[in-house]
Amino acid sequence: MDKKRTIKSIVIIAAFAAAGIYVVSTVDTNATATIVYPRFGSPIRGPFSPGPGLNTTTYLEEPITVWVAPEPSSSPIPAQWLEKANWYVALLPAVIPNVNCTPLLVENVFTGKNQLVLFGGGLDVNPTIPTALGITCRIPADVVPVIHNLAIGFKTPITPARQKDGSVNLTPAIGSWRGPPGSASSNIITGNSPFLLVERNAVSIPWIHDARSSGGLITTPGGKAVKPFTIMHVTDTHYYADNPNWLGNNSLWEADSQVIAPDVIVLSGDLMEGPGDEEAGSAAQYDMAYSRVSALGLPIVLVSGNHDNRNLGLWKHYFGPLNSVTWFDDVKIVGFDNYMPVGSSTLNWIASEATPIVPGAPVFLTCHYNIDPSYFQSGWIGIGDLMVDKNLTGILVGHTHSDLVGSVGKLRDAIFNNVNTLVEGGEDEYMAILTSVLETTNATTSYLRPIQEPQILMTRTAAKNGDTIVPVGNFTNAQLRYSGYRLIDVSTNHASNYTYDLDGDGVRDPQVCFPVGMFRVSLVDDAGLGSLNSSGSTWTMNNTGNEALRAARATFLLPNAPAGHHWALNQTFGDGADAYIRAQVTNGTHWWIDARVPAARRSVVSLRIEPASGCR
Repeated sequence: MDKKRTIKSIVIIAAFAAAGIYVVSTVDTNATATIVYPRFGSPIRGPFSPGPGLNTTTYLEEPITVWVAPEPSSSPIPAQWLEKANWYVALLPAVIPNVNCTPLLVENVFTGKNQLVLFGGGLDVNPTIPTALGITCRIPADVVPVIHNLAIGFKTPITPARQKDGSVNLTPAIGSWRGPPGSASSNIITGNSPFLLVERNAVSIPWIHDARSSGGLITTPGGKAVKPFTIMHVTDTHYYADNPNWLGNNSLWEADSQVIAPDVIVLSGDLMEGPGDEEAGSAAQYDMAYSRVSALGLPIVLVSGNHDNRNLGLWKHYFGPLNSVTWFDDVKIVGFDNYMPVGSSTLNWIASEATPIVPGAPVFLTCHYNIDPSYFQSGWIGIGDLMVDKNLTGILVGHTHSDLVGSVGKLRDAIFNNVNTLVEGGEDEYMAILTSVLETTNATTSYLRPIQEPQILMTRTAAKNGDTIVPVGNFTNAQLRYSGYRLIDVSTNHASNYTYDLDGDGVRDPQVCFPVGMFRVSLVDDAGLGSLNSSGSTWTMNNTGNEALRAARATFLLPNAPAGHHWALNQTFGDGADAYIRAQVTNGTHWWIDARVPAARRSVVSLRIEPASGCR
């Protein structure tokens, strides 16, 4: 280009800039805008909400930051993205359709490296998306304390009025987290085109009286004790349309999760049976898995497994990053993919992220393969050393379809001492070494006290061919071939492995995770949804297990109460005197009510919601 042409170009660019027209070169004119955090598989746990009508401030105490990026990641941030006035962010309760959104106050936008913004196997080369844009938002204090869908609009205002008249579609769908082609590309004349992004179950807002990981048991204003902060560990779901038995097993833990209502579910791989087995069926398996777990309406942290790795091409589109850091109160969960060799930069990243939020707070790692050189290659050494050196709480793993709990340090040392046997042997040799160093007796003293040293928490399959390693009581191995999940209670920043008393001797069996399908729930709506004269609804649970629940969740979906009335618990019905309503959500025609009630071991408990005089 000659000198005159160069000067002319500069003048034209300056004129465009003076007119407010931004000239941004992009690597790809079809670059798309994408929510990179929070995603369905790495949600934000926001600040505590006092609930509608109880707010004493304008906004909740802490802001949240959501991240948007161009894809491909080599595309630069468009200049118009840096203008705060172009962004709109809102939350929508995920529990009932068409609820009015809650617009957030956009305080700031900024670029920078964010370790939460991770895309898959590129970790060793590109640990972050350097072009990610952070949007910091304040949340109105009267937001409903439930899990929320997230909506982000660029030059697209998001308000209840526009939601109601159809100007914006805030219903999450597969792929709604991503904008149309060109949404992250700039036009030399018009700048960037408007777009709207929506992600399901992305932001969890707890109730001000929910359990805190650092607080132990707390009490509601009515004097009801709330259970400790709970993690539900699920693994090896193997969602597969061609096997109805596995789908049936999954439906059992899914149903239990609705009653237990854990603060977070960690799902450690083999989500799908074989997404790469048939090219045409890959998306269908992803669709099924996404639909099943998103329907739970609970915060879920996901990592991939060896079966998922048959086709990881769609993973980030459905479930977010392969490697992520998620925290809830003081609990931090670092998830990573260990199907492929874990390189030094990945280990360095894990080490940097596995720092407690406050001194002594729990830090969990989660991946699919356990600490086993047969699968994990040399990466197991780095993970074992890291956990021992940093005194991490535990590592949540699956793959073996069996369950065991024990010391990471003892397991690491035993592997070193038996490396020749392991090299020449296989999984049987590894499991023999594993069981030789893990505690399988004295469950009360060893496993219900706070975890004192890093633990391997291996949980059996949720659906496919469950197995056991160490027999329990008089049960045979054949009798113990059930599916399961594990519960971990966290209080005062200590974690205890919540195992299950399978044989009913009063001592929890450390190698047995909580069996699925313990809670049979029925819900009777007297007049049917849509009837304005509904007389109420009854929820009944049969707790078939040996463990009591401090706060079982009972959910109701009812039409508007009759004129002059509101929905309330009948405190004289069944065990209703010990119950409380945690959250209520309405979309103008129906009410969704979340009630909690204690349930004794091997008991039947019922709650009833009825019209009460007066309006709310």
